[in-house]
Amino acid sequence: MPSLFEKYRPKEWKEVVGHARMKQRLKKMTREDDVSGKAFMFYGSSGIGKSVCAELLAANVCDPDNIQVYDASKITTAVLDNLDNRSGQLLLGTKHGRAVIINECHKLDSRCIGRLLNMLDPVPRNVVYIFTTQAHKQKGLFDDDDSSALESRCTVFHLEHKKYAKLFAKRTMDIAREEELDDGQELVEYVQLALDCECNLRKMISMIDAGEFLPEELVEVLENRATAVPNV
Repeated sequence: MPSLFEKYRPKEWKEVVGHARMKQRLKKMTREDDVSGKAFMFYGSSGIGKSVCAELLAANVCDPDNIQVYDASKITTAVLDNLDNRSGQLLLGTKHGRAVIINECHKLDSRCIGRLLNMLDPVPRNVVYIFTTQAHKQKGLFDDDDSSALESRCTVFHLEHKKYAKLFAKRTMDIAREEELDDGQELVEYVQLALDCECNLRKMISMIDAGEFLPEELVEVLENRATAVPNV
């Protein structure tokens, strides 16, 4: 059974919390078939929606089986060479493109960054490269001079959390009530949860799933049921 977070993971753009301007721009690019042949980068704190945005964007170009997801710490030049060699292939499926998602791209080493600079100039027409990172934009992504060159090859979106606390709170409250995991708390209490978690939706939903807003009496009843010895 999937986690509660995965159960409510957005399946389309309208389900993504906040980031209205970014969503408007990406939906326009999607309508105009202007996603493939490009590279994108999503900045933002943990749980803010970077991976979801990457997946939704990738789905515009290719079928799920043709979306390749990597952790940047596992990327080598050999991996990139293999991706580059296959970039011109048209794949089976209803869509013939390929999407490459590289998460935590601030972990890329200088050799991989150098290889990517060549691969993204230009990006093959049937491919989209998508990078995500928690690194703060103002501090720079990498420890070498190639970081700005990689960013300049991407359309960059910075996913902020401070202005969207109320929206993240409302989404979490709706999930809690749908799952009967709250005790009638007001929205203001969910807003405080959002602020405490820096709008990390995964963390917020996990806390709700753990009974954060259940009444103490009910928690005790559930614990007693779980530990009760059945009659033989």
